[in-house]
Amino acid sequence: MSESTLSLSFNDLQAEVGSFLGWGSGPNPPYNDGAWTPFQQQRILSAVKSGLRNFFFPTPPQGGPTYDWSFLRPVATLGLSSSAQTVQLPDDFGGFEGQITLLTTKGMLWHPIQLVNEGQVRERYSFSPNVTGRPQVAALQPLKGTTATAGQRWQLFLYPQADQAYTLQFTYYLLCDFLDGGFPFPLGGMAHAETILESCLAVAEQRQDDAQGVHTANFLTRLAASIAADRRNKAQTLGYNRDLSDGPRFGLRRDHLQDRIMYKGVQY
Repeated sequence: MSESTLSLSFNDLQAEVGSFLGWGSGPNPPYNDGAWTPFQQQRILSAVKSGLRNFFFPTPPQGGPTYDWSFLRPVATLGLSSSAQTVQLPDDFGGFEGQITLLTTKGMLWHPIQLVNEGQVRERYSFSPNVTGRPQVAALQPLKGTTATAGQRWQLFLYPQADQAYTLQFTYYLLCDFLDGGFPFPLGGMAHAETILESCLAVAEQRQDDAQGVHTANFLTRLAASIAADRRNKAQTLGYNRDLSDGPRFGLRRDHLQDRIMYKGVQY
């Protein structure tokens, strides 16, 4: 597999920002221009980092809701050991999207795990601390502290403790890493290359001129186009919104139905 020749790489973004700031396109191939000073290199990298962050998590226009990119929602597969009550979430975890599905090592699929607040999980353990079985509810727990190389992390707190080994799968919001020579292409691909470039140039423009100019305006225009393009990759329906408020039907109670809709962590 090869990347589109219209995509912009890490070297391309650095070269564009360096050229805009008047420092040249830099020594990286294919530009092979004069080398930047350490100060210039640091300012270029800072602008590219901020530009990527502004693209991945854009400021809501006119106070509206922020947009969630389809390409920043991968699926995680985690192993849950027998007798475990917690499992650490991926380092790049930024929040759940939807439900957590549960499989046994033999591939048997169970009903999704319900996400609740931590107090409800601890309450269940206070009443039945020694119960084991298939995990049915879970809560997101922040882990205290940071390290010299890592920020704060998260774990999942489950009830009851697992009676055997299970596999958890879920979609989550991704916290991206920066680009480098080994991974030079930003997430999103060629379709969003111009938007990412304008985001980086907008940061450089604002820091150099202390004002929002043409690149800031271009970024907002390109952002709207990128959002419109990304919506084509999203689900066309969230499921059937069934109304059972007038009572049970066909002998089923509403709380036994498993085809619930989860949106931004809220279950409907």
